[in-house]
Amino acid sequence: MKEIPALTRLMDLEEVAAVFAYSDEQKLLGAAVPDHYTEPLLEQLVMRIEQVLTLTRKAQIEAKEVQFVFEGLTLFIKGYGIGHCLAIFIASGTDISLLRQPINLAVVNLDSASHRRVEADTSLGNTDLINAAHRAELELIQTNTDTLAEDERFNKLAIVADFFLGPVGKEILEYGVREHKINLPFRTKAEMVRVVDSASKLISNVDYKKMFLDESAELIERLEIGLAPDMTSEEPVEE
Repeated sequence: MKEIPALTRLMDLEEVAAVFAYSDEQKLLGAAVPDHYTEPLLEQLVMRIEQVLTLTRKAQIEAKEVQFVFEGLTLFIKGYGIGHCLAIFIASGTDISLLRQPINLAVVNLDSASHRRVEADTSLGNTDLINAAHRAELELIQTNTDTLAEDERFNKLAIVADFFLGPVGKEILEYGVREHKINLPFRTKAEMVRVVDSASKLISNVDYKKMFLDESAELIERLEIGLAPDMTSEEPVEE
């Protein structure tokens, strides 16, 4: 099973024992696991996970995230994209909230890689899909690096994101730029707002999210000087 960078970075965390991704067709998309996690074993795990998730669906329980206890480890399942799941084996007793940011970043990268993969060629076989996802994520890491570094407004927003989201803050802003198909440097206030709003969705703590949005809004007010005005409809002024 070919490793995908987003999964490998999660596996590097001390609390993570193994991580893999699969589709709703129960096909493995990628994995970063110890040697004893063979592909047949992972396929069996996917089948058992889906059996449990099927029961929750029959009970009309809709959940994007699910946790199980499996052989002394916490098995954390997070859905992403259309019919894809990320499965992470985490050391027992670990506070999942401490891993929220790296998990969310992995989901962002996997989802982006998945969309780019499908757009590239919907007729690829399973092995080629894994290779395409791997290539797509590597491209995501390299996309617009020079432009991002040159955009002073983006870099200032990245400082705020880094404070509230940690080291992944800048990467999450970069994802927002790609998601909204924005060409840097920023041309309008609205573009900056859209990128910040995308990043805020990854902050689970309500108070932190509000502080992040407030700080970013204040900064955007200062940064919009010199930008083109947003195209908004206004009522004609009667003379």
